[in-house]
Amino acid sequence: VFNEIWAQIIGYTLEEIGPISIETWVKFAHPEDLEVSNRKLQACFDRTADYYECECRMRHKDGHWVWVLDRGKVMTWTADGKPEKMYGTHTDISQFKELENNLNEKSAFTQAVLDTIDVGIVVANSSGELELSNKAALGFHGLSRLNVPQEEWPNYYQLFLPDQSRLLTKDEIPLIKAWKGETFQDVEFCIRH
Repeated sequence: VFNEIWAQIIGYTLEEIGPISIETWVKFAHPEDLEVSNRKLQACFDRTADYYECECRMRHKDGHWVWVLDRGKVMTWTADGKPEKMYGTHTDISQFKELENNLNEKSAFTQAVLDTIDVGIVVANSSGELELSNKAALGFHGLSRLNVPQEEWPNYYQLFLPDQSRLLTKDEIPLIKAWKGETFQDVEFCIRH
């Protein structure tokens, strides 16, 4: 049983896509998403997942793909443990997927620009967690990732005083100072690769 809104999401009326069956879903769903959907659905049927949730593309009447958030839960089971009745919802999330795609494109562009710069750049969020770094910063450290808890920064990133006599304390790290609102210029320290 599908309702009228289910059909309207993909530009049809229920009458236009009738008779309704599971084949209706298969007919309009993107083939690549059907594989993921079937795996998640089977997990519900096997009782390894309590509910079903999947982002899927469906072919609109006009020919473009509509993103839907497909959710469901098995409500009743047969005596021998097979799914009997399941309910579910479809929510049009196309706008959100478009925004996500735009953000991903901007993020990829920003990263590409940063990676062309030979100056090490790291960015911390408002919680002080490293969110972004460029290839130069990773190269200075000889590391593949940068985000560890702040308390571990001096040792993990091997940050030393300029004379290399000892590791910096957490509060001596320039990025920590900047994150706390301090302004400074020309601070030197040493990084052991």
